[in-house]
Amino acid sequence: MGVSLRFYLWAKSGPRRISMQMLDDIYDKRVAILQYAGTRQNMIEAVINNSDGRRTISSVSGQYLDFDSNGYLAGLDDKLRAAMEVLEVGWLASASHAGPKASNVVDIGPKLRRARYKRENQWQPTDHDIAAMIADVAGSSRLPGQRSIPLLKLPPTSYP
Repeated sequence: MGVSLRFYLWAKSGPRRISMQMLDDIYDKRVAILQYAGTRQNMIEAVINNSDGRRTISSVSGQYLDFDSNGYLAGLDDKLRAAMEVLEVGWLASASHAGPKASNVVDIGPKLRRARYKRENQWQPTDHDIAAMIADVAGSSRLPGQRSIPLLKLPPTSYP
């Protein structure tokens, strides 16, 4: 059984599949997506299981991508810092419970930081969104009327 990832940009103009190379170029700011300049777009990461010639989606997660006024990805440092803070606090909280000393005071800070991170950086794809991805992943076994999601293609001027 093999596992692969697919990425989708879920824009108001319609969903677009993003290749790994395109995603790398977006994250490394080697490419600007001018039609999304100054906007926040939804991205979905789908984990695909490949077994017995069938592809199925095992999990999906939604994230926000913020683009600056020039169409480049913005705010990555802030998102990384927030994610590390959530991970670090979670690790410290679990380590503090390992000791024999018990306390009647519960620190809700880690839970609040996790909730804020999720609220500011993640979104939940709808059943309709997931159904569209299932149809896209199905490939040749797609039902009549089901369509694949087109690949995001940029005009040559999008590359610096």
